[in-house]
Amino acid sequence: DFDYSGMYRDEMYRNFTEKVIDPVHRNVRAAFGKDELIDGVPYQDWVDFIGTAAPVYLNDYSQMQLRHSKISMSFSALLFGPFYFFYRKMWLPAAIFLTLDVFGAYIPQLLQFLVLADSSLVAGLDLNVFSVVLNVLRVVNLAVQFAAGLFAVYWYRHIGEKRIARTLQSCSPA
Repeated sequence: DFDYSGMYRDEMYRNFTEKVIDPVHRNVRAAFGKDELIDGVPYQDWVDFIGTAAPVYLNDYSQMQLRHSKISMSFSALLFGPFYFFYRKMWLPAAIFLTLDVFGAYIPQLLQFLVLADSSLVAGLDLNVFSVVLNVLRVVNLAVQFAAGLFAVYWYRHIGEKRIARTLQSCSPA
């Protein structure tokens, strides 16, 4: 006897898989066109470059393209600052944000500890001026962290596009 239910099930599965498009591909096609060229770089090259987080980043890139915006919130960059940029091998932003963290948060914090400990190193420091400067630096540091969170995905896209293009150029036959 012939199993008609298996044939029907196989046909239904084939029809289902042909009609369902991966949501990431759908978003990329809507934003960048049918060729799926993101900043002139093929979709699969982006997937290979980004790694396991590719669906998240490619969706963010698609949304940024559709909105004509450079802003997309990265909570990892917001919370971890320079460490996020180091992890994503974005050396220049990592160095810049690490420097801003050191001068905007860690050194003032160290000075505050020295003031509280009545250290002779900060004996001539006017505490009222120091307090105002410390509060201003804290607000500036928060603004810098927020900017890092807002623009990290854009910077990653920009740096990634250059790196992928450079890699493709070095691998192409001369």
